[in-house]
Amino acid sequence: MIPALLLFAGCEEEVTSEPNPHLPVGVNIHTASDPDVAKMKAMGATWVRIDVPWWQVEPGPPEMFPRNFQVLDRVVAQADRLGLRIFASLGGTPGWASSTGKVNGVPSAERWRAFVRAVIDRYPSLRHIGVWNEPNLEEFWSGSAMEYLTVLLRPAYEEIKAKDPSLKVLGPELGLYASKSRKKMKEYLKKIRQGRYDRYIDIVTLHTYHEDVHEFREKLGDLRRAVLRYGFANKPVWLTEFGWDSNEVGETAQGFRLAEALQLLARMPWIEQAFLYEMRDDPGHGPKWGLLRADGKEKPAFEEVRATIERGFRPPEPPPEGGGGWERPPRQKQ
Repeated sequence: MIPALLLFAGCEEEVTSEPNPHLPVGVNIHTASDPDVAKMKAMGATWVRIDVPWWQVEPGPPEMFPRNFQVLDRVVAQADRLGLRIFASLGGTPGWASSTGKVNGVPSAERWRAFVRAVIDRYPSLRHIGVWNEPNLEEFWSGSAMEYLTVLLRPAYEEIKAKDPSLKVLGPELGLYASKSRKKMKEYLKKIRQGRYDRYIDIVTLHTYHEDVHEFREKLGDLRRAVLRYGFANKPVWLTEFGWDSNEVGETAQGFRLAEALQLLARMPWIEQAFLYEMRDDPGHGPKWGLLRADGKEKPAFEEVRATIERGFRPPEPPPEGGGGWERPPRQKQ
């Protein structure tokens, strides 16, 4: 039986009454140790999204300094050994190649092409390559939307497809946050459509973070409308970052929100894959997005996500009457 489709009021968003029990789930990692990747696999994740920092691989011009693949070699080998599929997100201009001297600067297209070639030549198991991270945010990309398309996206696509036409190019990795980033997201999508740069993207990738699951659901509707409006209806869409900061909402609420978000995403057939942000907390004083604390200990979110995947993205059964058990934490003030 085909699940009935429900519509959000006032938008084209479709939600099925039954979840897809096979929704592929991935997790973002920045650096990884063997236990982290093994826990990811045990949790039920089938994909991992990894950074491939250009600034780290090429700390100096490669004709003068050897490329440094040490960290990346370890992460790729761990994922390959455990059977996790990899989405590799390339970006971050090294200072020597940057127009600003920083990671958000505009490089020359030829320097960028050479870096892309070096990565795909070294790692044949990388079949899904992302072009930059959140270029609509100034902290990650100081160039214009057209510079993203002409300096980064098209050259990367050409190099990747020259290597192997079956490799997949993912982008534009836009972040939907406050009104400013939403405006720039629409600017990027409009220019992609107007210039027919959509031919250089095989899979559309987007990010979103919100106060609670209700707002998360609303903003997914915004993303869906943008995908339809700007001509991406026939392309796969992956949500490659979403999550909650446990410093802000509390560890228990973080787990419940991630579980509810996954249950929702599994009922949205237009989203083919979803990637949680992230596996382990940053050890510094900033936000704590991880499923694991900085010391590697599991937070409640880890078990919530594992159990949600195991149940096929259905909500938990209510406890027997008078039997205690599962109970939602009180809603926190924002």
